[in-house]
Amino acid sequence: MKIGQVRMAPRTPVKERFAKLMFDTDWGPLIVWGMTVLAFFATLVLSPLLPYVGIVIAGVVLVAVVVATLLAVAAFFNALRRRMWMRAFGQFLLGIIAVPVFVVGFLFSAFASAIVAGAVACAVDAVFPDRASVKDDSGSLGFKVEFKRAHPFLAEYHRAIRFPSGKRIGIGMDTGGAGPFAVYRLESGEYYLVDGLDFDANRDHYRVNVSNETVEIKVKNGTKWAMIPNGATAVVGASVWNDSTQHEEISVATRKGEISVPASTPIGDSLTSRTYLGLACPGGRFEKGTGDPYAEKLDKDLEGTSPPEIMPPGNVAPLQPGEGE
Repeated sequence: MKIGQVRMAPRTPVKERFAKLMFDTDWGPLIVWGMTVLAFFATLVLSPLLPYVGIVIAGVVLVAVVVATLLAVAAFFNALRRRMWMRAFGQFLLGIIAVPVFVVGFLFSAFASAIVAGAVACAVDAVFPDRASVKDDSGSLGFKVEFKRAHPFLAEYHRAIRFPSGKRIGIGMDTGGAGPFAVYRLESGEYYLVDGLDFDANRDHYRVNVSNETVEIKVKNGTKWAMIPNGATAVVGASVWNDSTQHEEISVATRKGEISVPASTPIGDSLTSRTYLGLACPGGRFEKGTGDPYAEKLDKDLEGTSPPEIMPPGNVAPLQPGEGE
């Protein structure tokens, strides 16, 4: 060897270095297992960003976790074979601790993955909201029910009615449980929409006029329709003032703030003759239906929507047979 030359030690192959880390060190199995588990948790959380590729990557990393677990078990038995009792005891103890750590980490990662998936869905819905096109046997009926996700993982939606011209009128938000709309055609040619089909206390009634591109809402416990104004982004409330005039109004959110709109059109018997068309569902589906599966619920809701007849002063209704006896 010439003076000044440095003799380089031969490199140890990667396989030998990995085997030495796994079987000749106290912490090697834990380090390898922990790194693969952390990689699995990370890919699980981020998998919704790449819907199909992310699932495949998470599956591959999960296989790596299984392999790392088997190698850790092999390292434990190797320590027993070599009578390295303290190393074997330490690896056994760490293995026992690793089980609940993995379970808690997996649950947390799955929860975080659901939040990420919901956030991605919200972002997509903000640009491409789900729209259920209302149809019958003749085709589209000229309006769509729009559902825009409002929460990362709860079934909450901003909703609107969208007409072919592009006009959009916001209606009541689904804060959970409102579900699909039952859609009916009325004798007048207008359409009647009802949500909250499974919850009597959380039900809204709407009337849609395609020709005029208008949407009205029935005030809860009221007897009148309130016209939702153009530019409304949502209906945020409704109230009935039980005074001598029985004043009814709704509160509507617009880009400039909230405004109050009085209800003025009596409902009367406008909803008694209706034809059931189907369900407009979150996710953009319209399921055609037959008969009237919600007739009993709706008839109960609409009881008393016609104001009672008020008799002029001085007039007394005649007694019916059996009354006053």
